[in-house]
Amino acid sequence: MHKFNHNSVIKRYEIDVSFKKVIGKTLDKRGKSVFEYQNQDIKIAYFQVTPNELNESNGFESGDLKVFCRNNQKNSLSENDIIPAFRTEYIIKNEIPFEYADYKVFVARRVVDSVVN
Repeated sequence: MHKFNHNSVIKRYEIDVSFKKVIGKTLDKRGKSVFEYQNQDIKIAYFQVTPNELNESNGFESGDLKVFCRNNQKNSLSENDIIPAFRTEYIIKNEIPFEYADYKVFVARRVVDSVVN
């Protein structure tokens, strides 16, 4: 099966970022998940979700980001990783599956009360 090759398009918009990769998870006294993170570098492209893209089937909400990540990188994003964007932090919520693509697309949601210097 042929894969869609959009590396050149994604490379045009991608930037280098240092993100927080989930390396472990523990439970606090209330049973809530607490994640342990490690800083890693990656190249990503991100865009604000347009009103036309908001619907129940794709998981996007108002204020979300669509994050593109090429597959052929040393590091990759996964659920609960944290990326910096627009002077705040966004948490990766889920991946939007594209079976025949050479990149991954993620939904990222703003972390409340977060400011990146």
